[in-house]
Amino acid sequence: MKTQIQKNIDNIYAKKNIWKLSLKTVVPSLLLTLLFGIYIFVDQMLIVNLVPQDGHNYIEIFFKNNNELELYQKVSSYINENPGINLSVSNSVNDFIAFPTSNLIGPFSLIVLSFGYLISAGGAVLFSKYLSINNEELQKKIIWNSFYASLIFGLIATVIMILIQNPLLKSMVPSSNNLEVNGNNTTGITESDLKRYFNTYYLGVVDQANQYIYWINAGILFSCLNNLLVFYLRAEGKNLWVTLFGVFSNILNIVFDIILICVIKIGIMGGGIATFIGQAINLVSLISYLIYLNIKNLTIIRLSILKINKNLFDLKMIWTSVVLGSSTFLRELSLAIANIIYVPVFMKTMGAIDVVALASFGKVVASPIYNLFFFSIFGIIDGMRPIISYNYSQKNYHRVKQGYWIGLLTAIVYSFIVISFSFSIIPYNNQLLKSLNAITDFDKQNLFILFLSMMWQFPFISLSIGGLALFQSTNKKIANVVLSLMQGTITFYPILFIMSSIAQSSQNVNIMVFTGFTNIAISSLIIFICSLLFIKFLESDKVWLSFKTSLVNKFKNNNKKNNN
Repeated sequence: MKTQIQKNIDNIYAKKNIWKLSLKTVVPSLLLTLLFGIYIFVDQMLIVNLVPQDGHNYIEIFFKNNNELELYQKVSSYINENPGINLSVSNSVNDFIAFPTSNLIGPFSLIVLSFGYLISAGGAVLFSKYLSINNEELQKKIIWNSFYASLIFGLIATVIMILIQNPLLKSMVPSSNNLEVNGNNTTGITESDLKRYFNTYYLGVVDQANQYIYWINAGILFSCLNNLLVFYLRAEGKNLWVTLFGVFSNILNIVFDIILICVIKIGIMGGGIATFIGQAINLVSLISYLIYLNIKNLTIIRLSILKINKNLFDLKMIWTSVVLGSSTFLRELSLAIANIIYVPVFMKTMGAIDVVALASFGKVVASPIYNLFFFSIFGIIDGMRPIISYNYSQKNYHRVKQGYWIGLLTAIVYSFIVISFSFSIIPYNNQLLKSLNAITDFDKQNLFILFLSMMWQFPFISLSIGGLALFQSTNKKIANVVLSLMQGTITFYPILFIMSSIAQSSQNVNIMVFTGFTNIAISSLIIFICSLLFIKFLESDKVWLSFKTSLVNKFKNNNKKNNN
């Protein structure tokens, strides 16, 4: 006998008009992740523009704390005497804060984001499946197992990331530089002094990044549990309050950013603490909402289920959740690692071709703009997942196809909105370019080239969205893992080193700039073709299941006869 809650879920995912259903699930999940991207963007802009103005000379403070104040003053005088000299470092507080904010924090944000998806995304697929077949026992087991698995994993991941963050950050900054003393030199600067300054400077950059990233890593557990509750409540069709809580927490993030950076003036650390507080408030809001739903008997996610019960422990179920959730986890993690590898290869290649171009591109901070939209487009997958998973379990393949094409269409439309907005406003907005530390004519030209290579990735990324959602939601484990690694691993590394070699042999810096675009275009087309083939033969899945069942029954009957 179906409960009223189960009947409501059936009406939403199996009977509701697919376009209205998509508006209720896909669009809110897109908006929620877009708001997260907006927060990341605003957070970076506030740090880059407000921290250097809070009255603290952070670069001088770091040199002083490391007993190198005399060296800082000596090199600062040399830099001031030679304003046009290129040292790849400066005595500017703005540059000292901008580098870790724009180049180091981003990959760690992606890694933390990936951790939040590992168990929750796969658990949500199984939860939708068990909702579709109305199996209360399995519903109870997946809720219990995914909750405790997320809790334990979140704690372990937090400890590991805090332990390895400093070595990882050090690997992402230059360790040596060919510096020469030239121009005016009334301070007696030597090459040894400049190299010592260079190394101390980047130790300070790592220190600044650490102050932010400690708090990001401390919030991994919040990220895991937030995603778990959001995905499960969304699987029940409860999108409104989930979205509002996300909006509220992101707004509070920005408010706390301003308070901690402008009022309390604790520097780059303020951004990290603001993110930590925002995630904690979001989790408290979701738990409060869940308590309300339990009191009103409006949810299958009963708090009583979460009591420790060894009889509910199911290692196979947890492993299946991990494998299914690995598509999102591995995609984000592999892209974060790829970004870590890409930066030194990019800098080495550009330096071998044109040192001036390297210095110029180094000043162009376009990644905050990219991150603003990058996070959000993958949110479409979160909205597609319950639609496809529920109807696939029901063998309602027509609605599976409809859900796939609507999600794909949403991603394509969104990608061209992003492109139109980016190229019509950002490259010509002097105030925004000033915020991005890219205000010279030469930098504007390079900013446009960089934007061209980055923003035209989005139409190709949109082609991959449907496939990534499809194979995860239909429990195709091998395809799910392989295609999730496509963009950040399988195609990335060959393309990276091939493009680097071609750029150096042709002495063309723009070839290296378009490495990311080439990788995304090729990998996305591969994922898209795989998804089209799967959709084309989707009906045959029914035939295969029937054939598979007949084989199993035949095998059982033969064994029974042999035993007799």
